[in-house]
Amino acid sequence: MNDLSANVSKRFEDIPRDDQGNPIVRLFNHMIDGNVLSNIRIMRISLDEMTSTSIITVVAQVRQQVYNNQFPVKTKRAWIDGREYGTTIVGRVFTYNKGICLTNDAVSVPD
Repeated sequence: MNDLSANVSKRFEDIPRDDQGNPIVRLFNHMIDGNVLSNIRIMRISLDEMTSTSIITVVAQVRQQVYNNQFPVKTKRAWIDGREYGTTIVGRVFTYNKGICLTNDAVSVPD
């Protein structure tokens, strides 16, 4: 993966989109600039920023690991699965519902 972009909003209408409904990824409200290629990207989004029901769209710029035995040059976008939106650039969006955690053990990821 290279760059990772996410947008968290209260309503679908708040996702940055152009006149054709295509996602404007550079205007998403969360980004990781992937200067170094990685198999893992961790993005933390505060639960305080999310409403009881949030609309989320997430996309990663991905590259082939090897392309003609050279540094990979071909890139494409990989979206987290969800309902499609957009006409010429198809994004995906899903709904996240906050809920009560049913585990007693805290879970965290390393920094």
